[in-house]
Amino acid sequence: MSAFRRHMLPLLLVGLPGLAGCGARATDPDADAAPTPRPVVVATPSPAGAAAAVRATGRLEGSDELRLSFKVSGVVAEVAVDAGDNVRAGEVLARLDRTETGAAVERAAQALTKAERDLARAEEMFARGLIAREARDNAATAREVAAADLRAARFNQQFATVVAPAGGRIKARLAEPGEVVAAGQPVLTLAGESRGWLLRAALADRDALRLAAGDAAEVRVDALPGRRFPSRVARIAGAADPATGAIDVEFAVDDADSLLRSGLVARVEATPADARSMLSVPVSALLRADGGEGKVLVVADGRARSRAVVLGAIADGRVAVISGLARDDAVVVGGAAYVDDGEAVRLVSE
Repeated sequence: MSAFRRHMLPLLLVGLPGLAGCGARATDPDADAAPTPRPVVVATPSPAGAAAAVRATGRLEGSDELRLSFKVSGVVAEVAVDAGDNVRAGEVLARLDRTETGAAVERAAQALTKAERDLARAEEMFARGLIAREARDNAATAREVAAADLRAARFNQQFATVVAPAGGRIKARLAEPGEVVAAGQPVLTLAGESRGWLLRAALADRDALRLAAGDAAEVRVDALPGRRFPSRVARIAGAADPATGAIDVEFAVDDADSLLRSGLVARVEATPADARSMLSVPVSALLRADGGEGKVLVVADGRARSRAVVLGAIADGRVAVISGLARDDAVVVGGAAYVDDGEAVRLVSE
């Protein structure tokens, strides 16, 4: 090799450094290959079924529950019943000491007798021309006032006794003999059973607002396993509880066999009007769930896309989706935890 060629070879190698890199890329088959799509299992949403139901727990009480009290204040002389007792309409349940009410009646009766004497005397004197017509009229008015006072005293004495207004069961006894009670202060709570039963339950706002009066429901009682009682939504409170945010809902319960009792713990499952159109997905589809909100992945154009959804109840391994999905969406139900939003995916069988 000549001296000229020996000097030029290092210069060519230094001047063309990219040749080595080009050669490396040409020999590396994976250098420009796209990432392998991640395998996922998908499914389309199904009708929600049981997951669309609204569930709650509450206590049964008579639909005509009454708080019984005396009309006047006084000392309790007798409480003839206790919690749990069955009573008949018209049965005497409690009495006040009649000393005070009896004295009031006697005082009013004596006042009426005097007013009648005064009126008779005034009539006689008016007839003889000894008094003016105004004096006679005043005596007549006094007699009417005394008669009204006597009627009021007798009325108060009558309602110094508590009488059962309807048949039912005593739910609570709130006073004892010897206690002083104010007028209108409850002494007994009566759960009337003549007009059926109510189940009162506190529901989360998102569940209560799905219901409407008349929606069908079913009640089950732990004390009566295997029995189911048809019911319906009777009333929904107009405002949420300021402390809990829950909304009270009343369910009217049909007890054709007279098996229920006041105070029993019961579970209700109601079917809202929107249950027929509601969808559900397996719980495994959830990437995140926080209260009533969640996220799932939906496959579109070969890529996984994050989708926010509003969630309902969970039943039989499925969660109801109130909004956020369509019936033909391909929801990732397997492998979602390993896929990022926007990542390419390929569908595989379970």
